Amino acid sequence: MDVADDEAVPGSRTPERLAAWRADIRRACDGAEPRFQVNRDSSLSFKPPVALRTFDELLKGVEMDLDISVTLIYAELEQYCYRVASVVGLLSIRDFWLS
Repeated sequence: MDVADDEAVPGSRTPERLAAWRADIRRACDGAEPRFQVNRDSSLSFKPPVALRTFDELLKGVEMDLDISVTLIYAELEQYCYRVASVVGLLSIRDFWLS
């Protein structure tokens, strides 16, 4: 997700951009047409049981990148790894399975 990694955009705008992603994903999970092309292309992933809570975990992981300034304890590192790596697999497996 380039929202948090785009160096051309000031860091102060990153939380705003993540909020826009979260809102667009919520739209898709609620059955509305998402505004972002990548979300329109991934429409299978927005159906239950994955739905919003799984996407939200990914966004929380990206948000952790913005806030982490000290070494994490193991439990926090485990949560971070789940959010930025395992959740990607959970979101992808549905598309692979249904393809």
